Amino acid sequence: MEDRVIAALKQVSSLVKGFACYIVASADGKIIAQGGDCSALKEPWLLRMLFGDKEEIISTFDFLDGNITPLHYRQGDVRCVLLKPTGDIVVGIFYQGSGDPLLMYEEGVKIGDAFNAKMQG
Repeated sequence: MEDRVIAALKQVSSLVKGFACYIVASADGKIIAQGGDCSALKEPWLLRMLFGDKEEIISTFDFLDGNITPLHYRQGDVRCVLLKPTGDIVVGIFYQGSGDPLLMYEEGVKIGDAFNAKMQG
């Protein structure tokens, strides 16, 4: 399943305007895969808050339990779409861009929909 998630992320990341990186992590707090260039993010705070270390990853994973994904986060111009494609994997897609919150939400939904379509197809 991890290979399928990573393949879907590689395809979807090419469609994301301002794409910086993605992170795939497990429920036990380990980073499984990372793609792109997270150091290109203007501000790494959001990345650190969600995937900074084992405790943050577990907290992010636990927070997603019972929530409908994708969830969208923004800190300045850095944005993240959080997905939980399986019961034991969490994904963060990080990109940069400005705009109003409604546009951010719509972009995040499109990213989530594209990812889910790649996972099913």
